[in-house]
Parts: sequence; structure tokens; C-alpha cells
Amino acid sequence: MSDVETVKDPSKVGKELKNKITFNGIPYETSVFLAPLTPDSDEYKYIIKKFSTRKQFDKTKGKMVTCLGTTASIVKTQLDTVNVSLYVFVNESKKASADQASGSLQVYNWSADPSQEAQSWICDLCRNAPDPSKKSASSPVKPTMHLFEQLAHYLFGKTESHLMVEKTKESDLRPLYEKYGYAVDTGFVMRDDDGEHIVMKKTIVPDPVYASFPFAASPKRTRSRKSTKRRKTSKSSSSSSPKP
Repeated sequence: MSDVETVKDPSKVGKELKNKITFNGIPYETSVFLAPLTPDSDEYKYIIKKFSTRKQFDKTKGKMVTCLGTTASIVKTQLDTVNVSLYVFVNESKKASADQASGSLQVYNWSADPSQEAQSWICDLCRNAPDPSKKSASSPVKPTMHLFEQLAHYLFGKTESHLMVEKTKESDLRPLYEKYGYAVDTGFVMRDDDGEHIVMKKTIVPDPVYASFPFAASPKRTRSRKSTKRRKTSKSSSSSSPKP
């Protein structure tokens, strides 16, 4: 079994790495945390708190709910087992609390063929905008996905980005992700396939601007020992239908 891939660089791993990017002419602030994070460190506690308190509007319930049903216990398990490769937060300047997109990247071989190279999977995607009146005109989700794709390429040498979408949410999410350039990968055979997901993928177009990121140059990679199958995307991953 393949293991989750992580970047091995003591000067960068486990720290909050901040950068500013421009996407479609809009400036964004970004924070990237490379796993593993030291247990009980400020960064470790920050990820647990941020991921377990993200909110989105649930149309069926008519109220704000926790994104993806993620609890502090779930996030803690992810961190302790090094079940993801990195975490990302993206928002327009000074809007981190008003409208922020976030998620994790898992570089892992989910193919039924154990000889396959690990794939890059965007996971836990969520747009946290507690007050709809303060949402940005442009959704931070698209630049977040673009950042994930560039990190997958420049940190892990990947040429494709993948999503795992629940079939029960396919009618809502598939059209959205198709606007982001993703297409259903009918040829991908999932390891321990439960028949409840479809796989979508996109060919990454390298953006040389991201090659100069201070944490994306000549990385060393290592592998963690543990990985468990996780929900990669759900309807809540895009919050209140972000603009493509």
C-alpha cells in the first residue's frame, strides 16, 4: 500500500507559510501548512479549531451548519495519523473571518492498482462565509483550487489533480467542477470501491508564478505510514454555490 506523501523540510514543515497571490486580477492572502504538524503546537491547535468551526448554509435545514460535518476529533485524527499532505486557506485581503476558502491536499494512491503513482486529491473543500452580507463578490474557492493544483505540481511533481465526489451530490457538484476544468474519469478504478463516489480529474497547467513560492523550490518528499479513506468532496465543499 502506498503512503500519504508529505514534504520533508524542517525549515518549512509544521509552520504557517503565508503568501500573497493574484488570481483573475484580485489579490488574495494565503496560508499553507505542510504536514506533519507537531501535536499541541499552535499550528496544530489552529488547524483543529479552524477546520471544525467552518460554517456553510444548508438549504435543506435552512440554517448555517458545520462544513462537511467535520468535528475537532476528526481533524485531530487526520493530524495524528498524517492523513493529508498539507492544508490551505485563501481569502481576499483582510477578509479571513468574513469569507475564506480552505481545504486539504492528500497525495496518495487510491487506485486499485498498488503499483500506480500516488495521485493528488483535493479534500475537505469549504467556503466559510458565516455572514452572507459580507461575502466577497468573487468566490475564493476557485483561486484555492488553483493553488492546490500548483502546489501539487511544484511540490509533488504531479500533472493531474483529482476530486472524489459523492454520487448523491453529483448533480450539484459535477457541473460546478466541470466549470473548473474537471471531467469524470471513468477509467479510474478505486481501491476498496464502495460504489458511492465518482472520480473527477484535471490536467494541471503549470503556472510559473507559483514556482517561485518560498516553500515550493526543490522539495524533499517523504511518506507517512497511515491513511484511511476520507470524504474528499461533498455539496458543502463549495458552500453557497461559489461563482466559477
